Amino acid sequence: MSDAMAIPAEIASGAAASSDAMRAPGFDGFADLPLMGQLAASLLLAVVLAATIGFHPQRPVRARTLEDAEAPRVNVIYATVGAIIGTLVVHYGTLVGFVVFGIGGLMRFRTNTASAAITGRLLISTLIGLCCGLQLPHIAVVATVFSFALLALLERRPACRLVVKGLAAEELAAAAGAWRRELDAAGCRVISEEKNFLKLQVAFVFYVAGGEDPDELAARVEARIDGAMRGATDWEVG
Repeated sequence: MSDAMAIPAEIASGAAASSDAMRAPGFDGFADLPLMGQLAASLLLAVVLAATIGFHPQRPVRARTLEDAEAPRVNVIYATVGAIIGTLVVHYGTLVGFVVFGIGGLMRFRTNTASAAITGRLLISTLIGLCCGLQLPHIAVVATVFSFALLALLERRPACRLVVKGLAAEELAAAAGAWRRELDAAGCRVISEEKNFLKLQVAFVFYVAGGEDPDELAARVEARIDGAMRGATDWEVG
C-alpha cells in the first residue's frame, strides 16, 4: 500500500478503540441499573439547564410568531437529543456519535418539516430507532419514557397566534382590549399583543389553557366578541 493510501495510526487506533467500546449488551443492558440511572439523571439535568436558558424571563426577542413562542420548548427538546447522543458516545464509542450527527444533519437539511419542534421529535425518534438497531434497547426504553413525559409536559399548553383583521381604525384599540379580556378570561396566557393601524389588524401570541381544545376555544371566544369588533380572524396553532 502506498503512503498516500496508508491510514494514519491515530485514526486507525481511534477507530479500533471505538469498535472495542461498542459492545452492544442487547436486552442484558436492562440489568445495568447504574447506567440507566445515569442516563435518566443526565436527561433530567439537561432539561433543567436548557429550560433555565430557554425560559429566561429576559428573552432577547418578544414573541411575534409561533416560532418565537415555541423557541424555549425547542431548546429543551434539543437538549434531550444532546444528552442521549452524549451518553451513546461516552459508553459506546465516538463512531456512534459520528453516525448520529450524520443522520441529524441529513434530516435537518433534507427533510421538509413544518417547524424546528417537529424536527426535534424526528431526531429523538431516529435516536431511539438507532439505539434499537445497535442492540441497546435499555437506552431506547429510558429515552422513550423520558421523552414521552417531557413532550406531554411541554405541549400541555399549546402556543397559538390570533390575527384579527378588517377592523375599523377608530375601533382597533377597543377591539384589541375586548379580545385581550376574552383571552384572559378563557385562561390563556398572552405573551404578545401587536396593533397595526396601517393594516387595521391586531395580533396576539398566547398559550392556551391546559387541556383546552384550541378549536373550541376559538369558537367560544369569538361568540363573546361584539360584532363590530370581531373582524375577520385567523387562528394558527403551533
